Amino acid sequence: MKTYLDKQYHLKVLEFRQNQGNTTIPSRLQAYERLSLFCERIAIPSLMLRLREEGQTNAALRLAMLLNIQQEFEYNITQQVYVSEQLWQIIKISRDNTVMDINGMYEQVDPKELLSSSPPCFYRRRIANRQVP
Repeated sequence: MKTYLDKQYHLKVLEFRQNQGNTTIPSRLQAYERLSLFCERIAIPSLMLRLREEGQTNAALRLAMLLNIQQEFEYNITQQVYVSEQLWQIIKISRDNTVMDINGMYEQVDPKELLSSSPPCFYRRRIANRQVP
């Protein structure tokens, strides 16, 4: 009788683990997908393409970019439940580095200057010369 109950118990445990895997794997894959999209959306060229407007000042674009990064991060913050601590730290570092790059770029331009008078190659050169620690 004990052997039978042990086998039934192990079958139930196995069934539970299998069902748990069936529900967590899709959630984890969706989290990876959303965090990949987050990284793409906070890339400086993507931000500039989406947020740049005619007649906008450097300061206005900087503010729009920083706000957008924060909104994107807040939208995806719950994804940390489905990914490893190490990956979540990488996501946060990516966000922080992007914010530092934006702030670094705008320290070198006149905040009141219109974007049309700021050479676009300056932004590309600043991003290309960024040194990764």
